[in-house]
Amino acid sequence: MKRSSKHFSLITILSAAIFLAVAGCAIDNPIDYSIAESTAVTPADEASTDSSGTETGDSSDSGSGGNSGDGSSSSGVDDSSGTADRISLGYYNACVIKSDDSVVCWGFYDDYGQTSGPNGQENIKGVANGYKHTCVIKADDSLACWGLDTYGQTSGPNGQANIKSIAAGRYHTCAIKADDTVQCWGSQIYGAAVPSGLGSVKSITAGDDHACAIKADDSAECWGYSRSTDPINVPSKMSYVKSISAGHDFTCAIQADDSLACWGDGQYGETNIPIELGNVKGVAAADLHACAIKADDTVQCWGYYLDRNVPSGLGSVKSIAAYDTSNCAIKADDTVQCWGRNNSFITTPIPAELQ
Repeated sequence: MKRSSKHFSLITILSAAIFLAVAGCAIDNPIDYSIAESTAVTPADEASTDSSGTETGDSSDSGSGGNSGDGSSSSGVDDSSGTADRISLGYYNACVIKSDDSVVCWGFYDDYGQTSGPNGQENIKGVANGYKHTCVIKADDSLACWGLDTYGQTSGPNGQANIKSIAAGRYHTCAIKADDTVQCWGSQIYGAAVPSGLGSVKSITAGDDHACAIKADDSAECWGYSRSTDPINVPSKMSYVKSISAGHDFTCAIQADDSLACWGDGQYGETNIPIELGNVKGVAAADLHACAIKADDTVQCWGYYLDRNVPSGLGSVKSIAAYDTSNCAIKADDTVQCWGRNNSFITTPIPAELQ
């Protein structure tokens, strides 16, 4: 999620043209770190990516922003029947884990193999899309990543134990290991420096430049880079968190009573929770907006006016993911619908098998 995406500029047009010219140079081979004995929980067992960014190996959370195999960032009602089971959204690309555990990815950008690399992978437990990289958890609980590696964000944890959950941000990636501790890699400034004493965690989410986890005692802790406002200082009154989603420069969490709390940068209203929202089942924080699944399984979004409009006829949804200016949801019939600002991802056709 990058604020420069708010305005479609000449630079963006030129970049797209260059991409089309050199698309054949995309990286096709993943960085693959095999993990030994398989002990990781299945996505249906793991607590909440996100997100936003954040989708991890979890299908109990209804939303993801920074994008976690947790974001994140993004799952809803636990129902593995049908086509789309879990969804993760990145920068102008998305990946869905189907009910047969295969992966379908699509999008406008594939300049580093972040879309074509994971597409078609089978026996996948979790997926997380970041800025221009994507990681999956394989059937043997090993990790495979594709994409931009400027800060080592695709250079996964060598020699580590089984991976339970994964979350991808802009220049960092985080994983929950078999012992429920967190390891992150990539930019140490932008979210990869895990705080000492974090301890065991239940779920993780990654925003653009920060990450958050729900700890074993159900409290939340965030770390990473913050600007004029602070998305990493969790409000002291939040002692019990059910689900959490990290966005660009803000964070949202579902509390014990199913109410929502958001903090950080709210200059476009992204932290101003609508009064009529009520209790929520899932949340996905994006760039300048956020979306939530309400108690009746419908979606409401708020924040920047060009990004918050929910399409009429969307109906009930099981899962939602948001990133930058885009949103995607798994509907009640297990098909996928995406919406957002009129950008090149939204105009890229969703694969027919997911419609």
